[in-house]
Amino acid sequence: MLKLHDYWRSSAAYRVRIALNLKGLEYKQDSHDLRTNAQHLDSYKALNPQGLVPALDIGGHVLTQSSAIIEWLEETCPEPPLLPRAAADRAVVRAMAGMIACDIHPLNNLRVLRELKNDWGADETQTKMWAKGWIAEGFTALETLIARHGDGYCFGERPTLADCFLVPQVFSAQRFGVSLDPYPNIRAVNERCDEHPAFFACPPGTSARCRYGRFQYQMSLRVYATPAGVKLGPKDLIAPDSARNFVLEIGEAHFHGFVVRKADDYYGYVDRCPHAGLPLAQELDDYLTPQADLISCSWHGALFRISSGQCVGGPCAGQSLTPWPVRVEDGFIVTA
Repeated sequence: MLKLHDYWRSSAAYRVRIALNLKGLEYKQDSHDLRTNAQHLDSYKALNPQGLVPALDIGGHVLTQSSAIIEWLEETCPEPPLLPRAAADRAVVRAMAGMIACDIHPLNNLRVLRELKNDWGADETQTKMWAKGWIAEGFTALETLIARHGDGYCFGERPTLADCFLVPQVFSAQRFGVSLDPYPNIRAVNERCDEHPAFFACPPGTSARCRYGRFQYQMSLRVYATPAGVKLGPKDLIAPDSARNFVLEIGEAHFHGFVVRKADDYYGYVDRCPHAGLPLAQELDDYLTPQADLISCSWHGALFRISSGQCVGGPCAGQSLTPWPVRVEDGFIVTA
């Protein structure tokens, strides 16, 4: 069976999952957390020396780079096709995908944004403006091409390589707060794809083994509450003025939450932004502002009070984080 090395938030890996689903191929997933640099471990670099996701193990031989992987799928499993029949039409579709893969995505991926922050001193607002500017420039050109060639999808009446690339890029654009209002054709294609089983089967944020066509979907469930009395760890596991992520396995489902410590007070919340439905932190345990006085969503800049979870700034003002009750009992942090 094919084995896909990926990460749920990687738009490049998302492209490959869509293509695998469109082709009706069964595969397993092996996730590598980019926030903790798991992709740089020697064990993974033995598979992919570049230390990036995705990588597709096709049975002892590992393919890298999403464009090359999807082209291999097209060559070895030609039905249903992801490229049109005419050579000129195939070139148009490849150009659409290339605009995303080469001109938009590389300038707003995690390692570039880290470089801007760490080596060039860019703050959160500046890095978002950087990403939004390049996305807007690329989307403006794509909007014109879809208007010219699309008929429900980026090119024609069925999904192609271009749609495999567009939908993950729209997801990424929305994380940076890019409005789709100036791009009605892009928005229409994205909404059309949302209705297609191959696209909605494996959205970002869902760990799954997804299988399309003659196979069954097996989605990993996420829950938003936990039983009382679960020991999370000693109270000093979290330093004052800091936070920690927790993932609990509850039956076949998973709960994602975080706990903030202020002096001797502990506050727990479900790790889900009320605006976008995404986990708040891009970096592991990075839930607080530099002053440690507010909880921050690193995707949209929303700010929340630590004591109540109420949003006091950003795109979800008036909304609140979902509380996750915790307490300290006999020196341990315990769910309440």
